[in-house]
Amino acid sequence: MFKVIKFFTLSFLIFLLTFLLPKVARAQVLENEILIQSNQDTLATEFVSQQNPQLTVISSNPIKAEIHFIGEMILFSSEATTNTEVVNLNFSGFIPKTIYHFYLDEYHQHYSLESDQDGRIDFQLDISSPHTLIIQNHPSTKFIKNDDTGGDCLTIGTWNYSTKTCTLTGDVSETIQIDTNSIVIDGNGYSIIGSNTGNGIYSYNKQYVTIKNLVVKNFANGIYFNLGSYNQVIDSEVRENDVGLRFYSSNYNQILRNKANNNRLTGIWIQKSSNNTLTQNQAERNGAAATAYTNDAYGIFIYDSPQNILTQNIMNDNYMNFALFSWNVAYLNQTIDQTNLVDGKPIVYLRNAANQIIDSASNAGTIYCIQCQNMTFKDLSFADELAGVYLHQNQNSTVENISFKNGYLGIYDQYSMGNKVQNSEMDNGYYGVLVVPVGGCFSGTCQYAQIKNNYISNCDRGIYFNHYYVTLYGNYLEKNKVGVFAYGSYALIRNNTFTENDLGIQFRFFNDNKMYNNNFIDNIAQVAIDNTRNPVFNLGIPTGGNYWSNWFTPNVNGDNFADSPYELTTGYFDNLPWVIRDGWLPVTTAFPTGDVGEDGWYRSDVTVTLQGEDNEGIDRIEYSFNNNDWIVYTGPIIISNEAESSLYYHSIDIVGDKEKTKSLTVKIDKNPPEIVLTHPSDGAIYFKDQQIVSQWSASDDLSGLKSATASVDNGQPIDTSTTGLKELEVTAEDFAGNKTTQKINYSVIYFYSSLFDENKKHDQGYKAGSGLPIKFDIQAEGMDLGQIEARLYLVPVINGIVGNKIPAFSKGKANDENIFRYSDSEDQFIFNLDTKGLSSGIWQLIIEFSFGASVSTEIEIR
Repeated sequence: MFKVIKFFTLSFLIFLLTFLLPKVARAQVLENEILIQSNQDTLATEFVSQQNPQLTVISSNPIKAEIHFIGEMILFSSEATTNTEVVNLNFSGFIPKTIYHFYLDEYHQHYSLESDQDGRIDFQLDISSPHTLIIQNHPSTKFIKNDDTGGDCLTIGTWNYSTKTCTLTGDVSETIQIDTNSIVIDGNGYSIIGSNTGNGIYSYNKQYVTIKNLVVKNFANGIYFNLGSYNQVIDSEVRENDVGLRFYSSNYNQILRNKANNNRLTGIWIQKSSNNTLTQNQAERNGAAATAYTNDAYGIFIYDSPQNILTQNIMNDNYMNFALFSWNVAYLNQTIDQTNLVDGKPIVYLRNAANQIIDSASNAGTIYCIQCQNMTFKDLSFADELAGVYLHQNQNSTVENISFKNGYLGIYDQYSMGNKVQNSEMDNGYYGVLVVPVGGCFSGTCQYAQIKNNYISNCDRGIYFNHYYVTLYGNYLEKNKVGVFAYGSYALIRNNTFTENDLGIQFRFFNDNKMYNNNFIDNIAQVAIDNTRNPVFNLGIPTGGNYWSNWFTPNVNGDNFADSPYELTTGYFDNLPWVIRDGWLPVTTAFPTGDVGEDGWYRSDVTVTLQGEDNEGIDRIEYSFNNNDWIVYTGPIIISNEAESSLYYHSIDIVGDKEKTKSLTVKIDKNPPEIVLTHPSDGAIYFKDQQIVSQWSASDDLSGLKSATASVDNGQPIDTSTTGLKELEVTAEDFAGNKTTQKINYSVIYFYSSLFDENKKHDQGYKAGSGLPIKFDIQAEGMDLGQIEARLYLVPVINGIVGNKIPAFSKGKANDENIFRYSDSEDQFIFNLDTKGLSSGIWQLIIEFSFGASVSTEIEIR
């Protein structure tokens, strides 16, 4: 009995269902998921269009075929089979009583067929050899061949018989089919413009054809080479088609310097074609007609096509930029260097690589690693690609700290063994992580994958595995259609969180999987199980089962397990469901002690004690100051450095479960704020009523300055209204509660005296050469006047012009230099000025005090 194959089909079906599956209803997706494992040689008799379920093809005998619906055109390709020669193909779903045009392999073999009243058409097909059937709703074709007129060339351009070149002389609105080898189509800058169906240029089983200088737009396929070799497409532009350039079973072709932009699906499509060269092509903004999870919208797509050479191709802003796929490792053998860019980042293609690290320094836009070993891929971000990291037949490689969004496959692991995917984030893809398949693996491969501590959201399948001995641990799966699709045996699924998914986890076939200690929170459906044998959903106490957000039975004995089992689906039970989320994880509590200040600050060293609890038992507690370098806890931790520190900690129990790392913030400020008093300075002396402005500041570099107050605000005059000893006090407090006060003293004095002998007539002047006593008094309560130093200076004033200041000289030895002496008996400052040598005229007398003040007067020397 033969299967009814839906969507596309057959040898192509496995690829489509695994990678290119369109978005469909959940029931239909799950129904067909098993076909991923179908033999690639499966024959079928019925083909159903997912885009239009009414459009079906029924074969009278089993055949191998694939069907593509491109705009308003249908491509039906069949492979040769040996069980029969001719089959009847019954097409249904057409518009009733309407003419459709069937072209067998090329446009000369034209069959104009009318659908019956039920929209059906029968077509006889010889399947002893491969064929391509092109079906479209209107005819119209120009045929170019090597004869005197170039076939129909003269109706659209000029013909050069010697070079077999048809040069367009205007735009063309019909399909051009190449009928002879070595034809050259020179577009001469003109366009072939279609009506969104058919092919712009079509070449079937031709060689050495060249297409150049041409614009092709508004077709299903802009330029289509089917079974051709050694052809060229150069310096041309294909835009606004469904597919710009399509090569099928065509080898040794050159695709050079073309622009494949703004096509509704894919820019350049290479399928079952080898040894082609793609150089300096631009594929941008393709895929506008794509829908969520579409399977056929790329800048450049290469499928089942080995040994192609790609250099200097640019793919930007496509629905997905680049795709390379095959189940056959030989077909993944390519030459793709890093001059090929996707959104400005290089494609990293590796084959048979080992022991390398590919990290952010590579700036990779997508990674393909074929038959590699012991590789590490980390610290990279990917978007808008078929795959972020594509691994085929890899062993013991690690993918970690990867970000992937808006593509099809976050991490793809195919025919591999012992690889790890960990600490990564995948969002808005079809698959977050895909590990496949069991069927077709070499002995000992397709097992032991580890998928740990990843965050996966908004995907159709968060994690899909068809693999043995898979470990899923610590993953957080949120808002996916299916959180995990488990399609293999002997898996261990533990300590994961499934939340707000349409379906938490799906088990399909296979056996002996274990799933316990997971959180299932607010999923529309928690679990689906289909023909799964010997699953385990709980262990005994103290390990137990899973936490289910929709299970509220009581826990009378307080052991954190519900008192009655949880039925996952009919006949499958979790007998020890937890009543608390993450109940199986260890819990660590930190106890800090120290001199507690304010606002969460400590005013001393802080001692931290860590204490862990777990249902299984604590193996160890670890702590770190940088969340990277971990130390096993053996006793209290002393934190002494001032400032804000973070202490990270977690416990690990005896079965290896580790709680989510916690952190404790410790803020230490042992010292009070700093006060800087600039004016007045300590011990300063000022005259009565002298204008002196205070200048002070307070700061704290740790907890910060909470307040600062003073007896005189900063920038305000200090008190000099009365004489005597004065005080300025500043108090500052930080947010930790440290407080400090700083005080300074200053003196205010009163200067009074006539300076000169009151019995002399000052206004009559003084005789040169005589001694002139100068005296003054100072009133300073509580102050030792002997600590005040006063110096006398002279300045000549000639014709109103003030000269230079010079030290005064004393007459006799009572004064030292120009310094006034203080007489205790007279309670005066005295200087006996020697006027000898002073010229006649006006002189300024300036008395300068050690505390910065000065007084002056004038005398006349006769």
